[in-house]
Amino acid sequence: MLTRNQVRHISELRNSSYRREAGLYLAEGNRLVVDMIHSGADIVAIYARESWLFQYSGLCRLKGITTRLISEEYMGKMTALTTPSPVLAVVKIPSPPLSEIPMLTNLILLLEDIKDPGNMGTIIRTADWFGIRHILRTPGSVDIYNSKVVQATMGSIVRVKQYEMNAVEWLNTLPTGVPVFGTVLSGDNIYQSTLAQSGVIVIGNESRGISEEIQALLTTRLTIPTGVSEGLTAESLNAGVAAAIVMSEFSRRRSPSV
Repeated sequence: MLTRNQVRHISELRNSSYRREAGLYLAEGNRLVVDMIHSGADIVAIYARESWLFQYSGLCRLKGITTRLISEEYMGKMTALTTPSPVLAVVKIPSPPLSEIPMLTNLILLLEDIKDPGNMGTIIRTADWFGIRHILRTPGSVDIYNSKVVQATMGSIVRVKQYEMNAVEWLNTLPTGVPVFGTVLSGDNIYQSTLAQSGVIVIGNESRGISEEIQALLTTRLTIPTGVSEGLTAESLNAGVAAAIVMSEFSRRRSPSV
């Protein structure tokens, strides 16, 4: 049986500063937790209702994951969701070394001050879909272990390695010849541009776009053209949508048929 202090500890993981201090975050919901189990997330423990444990306790034993039966009352106190799910996992926050970033052989996503949890989660999930395994973000971005971000990634947060750093300093350390692409309103048409299969793709803040400091370090400025030739149209694209379009086009160019 869980103690009140244990319940309080888990519920405090909804707080960003407490998560950082503890090095832990929460994942909730059947589909998300099962995906994270299969993806090899470093799960400290799973707290679940009896119905969930009846179905998945064997899988947890196979993976060596500790499970605890929990009451509906305690689940309600621990959850970050409006409606508690039957399962909650406490997961270790990974700290991959910067040396693992494959600057010369793969595409890397750099997110500057992405604030919206839904956008961040969507971008991480989309990167996972298109095989981008490394995402850098600036300190001004939303906490990626915020429950809304974690839910939106649908497990992709385990498969895509995350790094937080000063973007300008990091870009200035790149080896000569590494291309840095950025999405701006007045750049080259992405569908008519030469796109490398390695390098950095920069996605800017939802309202301000890419800062002038980082724009000065771009080697290629890209624009997603509008489909409207006359009259009014949207001022810009949502950051998550723009990122998805850019990643899709880079992925399409990798296809042998293109």
